[in-house]
Amino acid sequence: MNSFRHTLLPLSLLVGLAAHAQFDASDVQYWIGAGPDSTILVVDFQDGTADASYAWGYLHDGGTAADMLTAISAADVDLTVEITSGFLNTVTYGNHVGLGGSPDYWSTWSGSSLAGMTSDGGIAANLGNGDWYGCSYTDFNPALAPTEPVAAFDPLRFTVDDVAYWVGSGPDSTVLVIDFQD
Repeated sequence: MNSFRHTLLPLSLLVGLAAHAQFDASDVQYWIGAGPDSTILVVDFQDGTADASYAWGYLHDGGTAADMLTAISAADVDLTVEITSGFLNTVTYGNHVGLGGSPDYWSTWSGSSLAGMTSDGGIAANLGNGDWYGCSYTDFNPALAPTEPVAAFDPLRFTVDDVAYWVGSGPDSTVLVIDFQD
């Protein structure tokens, strides 16, 4: 009986992993911009946390990766991007920080899917419809491609006016948000 149980547990783990689909365009929750074309941006801080990699969608009519990074950081108050002399220097998002040269640098990636991204020429890369573009904070020994992200959310999407159920009474109010990230 014990050997059966030991065989069943690893098998159930494998089935669970196989059932998990790779992140794709339908998983993107926060779309920024306007235009007939779309590109997905993945930013991976490679900091060893469970939420190190994030994805945003960008709607456009052409442009470069630098244009996309600038537009997304202008729209998302939690994302800060510093581009210096055509070089992606610093990116911060929430408690994640990637400072150029301290200790690593940002590598850039592009392709037709998350799994198909390869190292590219930088933030001057032209955007195409359906493309994926990635930034990964890495030591280049070797350079690491962005890993599977979680969807970034519009931090201003939910407001106190969206609360449907209030408990208690009085002149002050507090909103409790519980996010199970799944």
